[in-house]
Amino acid sequence: MPTYIRRVALGWETELTIGMDSLFSPTALIEDITGFCTVADLTRLRFSQETLSGTWEALMDRRVDLLIGAAGEGPSGGGYSAYEIGTVKFVFAVSPEHPLANVEHPLGKSDFNQHLAISVSDSVRKMPPRTVGLLFGQNTLALPNMRSKYEFQLAGVGFGFLPEPIARQAIADGLLIERKVEEPRQPEPFYVAWRTEDNGAGLKWWIEKMKDTSLLNRLWTAVN
Repeated sequence: MPTYIRRVALGWETELTIGMDSLFSPTALIEDITGFCTVADLTRLRFSQETLSGTWEALMDRRVDLLIGAAGEGPSGGGYSAYEIGTVKFVFAVSPEHPLANVEHPLGKSDFNQHLAISVSDSVRKMPPRTVGLLFGQNTLALPNMRSKYEFQLAGVGFGFLPEPIARQAIADGLLIERKVEEPRQPEPFYVAWRTEDNGAGLKWWIEKMKDTSLLNRLWTAVN
């Protein structure tokens, strides 16, 4: 019996696709990827990236087998298992050159309406897209990922909330100014998730490896 047929018979997938939020980079998992390729050398490993609810939709549509670092709560209706790997705080930040940097009172709707908001586009195709921290009718520039959003805010183009781990160093260096707002954005949970009925050996290997208390920190470290 050929080796690849024997491995499939033992429960190893011929291909496994891991989905990540575009906020993160697969480079955070280099050691895990290397370890997997050693034990599952005939399972083709792929990585895919989506944004916001697009990550969950990719899992439900079977475009990916496992989510790592999926943002926010998953869709209702079940059919998947998930566990939280941690929560992330968000800060409202602008460039020192942005007009809102000089406003001393907590910022509110009347302040925001005068300026451009920077947002991240949800990559969903079928599910309702998420909109976070935007006002109805707000003049908005929508970008494909959080890294672009960060860079545009750094350049003084607009305002918005950023994950604290991304903004932390720029705030410390004076490249961004943190401002208080009337309606702060709540911390957001991040998850590892997979479809309940899937039980391939490769998927099980990854689920076990992702039960690492340092996982979220590793993901953020690779971003910075």
